[in-house]
Amino acid sequence: MKEETFKIEIITPTIMGGADSKELDSLKIRPSEIKAMMRYVFRAIAGKFVDHKNIEQLLKVEGEIFGDTSKKSDFKIILSDTENLKDENIKLLPHKSNFQKKAVIPNQFFNLTIIANKYDLEFYKSLLNLAFLIGIGNRRNRLNGNLQINYDLNFASDIQTVSNLCKNLLNTEEIKTNHPQFPSFTLREDGNKNYFVYSMRLKKNYSDNLQKNKFENLLIPLYKEVIHEIEKGPYKDLLGSATPRQASFVNFSIQKKVGKNNYRFFLICFYYENKNFEYKTWKEGVEKIRELTEKTFKEQSNETVSN
Repeated sequence: MKEETFKIEIITPTIMGGADSKELDSLKIRPSEIKAMMRYVFRAIAGKFVDHKNIEQLLKVEGEIFGDTSKKSDFKIILSDTENLKDENIKLLPHKSNFQKKAVIPNQFFNLTIIANKYDLEFYKSLLNLAFLIGIGNRRNRLNGNLQINYDLNFASDIQTVSNLCKNLLNTEEIKTNHPQFPSFTLREDGNKNYFVYSMRLKKNYSDNLQKNKFENLLIPLYKEVIHEIEKGPYKDLLGSATPRQASFVNFSIQKKVGKNNYRFFLICFYYENKNFEYKTWKEGVEKIRELTEKTFKEQSNETVSN
């Protein structure tokens, strides 16, 4: 048995789902939702080693790590120092004053312990890093639910750590696909990617607002300058829909340079099979979203990072 405890910082307002949808439940940072996002990340990475027309082997390996109806999870997450986390009302849509919910606010810390049996702690730590980057809980696609372990994110290294175990467990090389069935870090037959990851240093005024818990000052330009502009044009389906229910293909996230008032803005997008648009439209739309996001949020004096 292996065990390690991490200090976790809340980077953006975090709202848990809540089985009963009660407000009080939305203020609890819960291991179950963290593990659910770790499973999402695992599937996205393991997805490049399986035939998307037949994912039985993927589900079997996933069950060995996260548990299923016949077996328990290989690892456990225990949280501590969460009982006194502060919360406040935040606007989920800045242009709708009545669309608010209480959230655990940023610039707070709690402890998270991982206890693992069969697989290495580095594997679980990398899953945790990537889960926190993409976000946990409600509205994670729109800057909510970003947390961070107390060291700087190394995206490529964490992807590689998870990939190495996935490759060994599935006993295969990467498989290219033009028809991914779920979000995954897969390559297409021509070598293009079914995913897009881009980051930039956030403008100082927005970093200052995050440090002062003025999250709405970041959310307003995201909707006004990026989301609403995309909704006017041919790429609006990339942002998902409420009716019929379709998750967004675009994820906006924030991470922080540990110990400094220095934040990075991430744009993460996946392409997978759907009836609303083809790959060409997705790629054009992602580039347009990147252009608008960069124009709005990028600190021009600093280098961008893309994968």
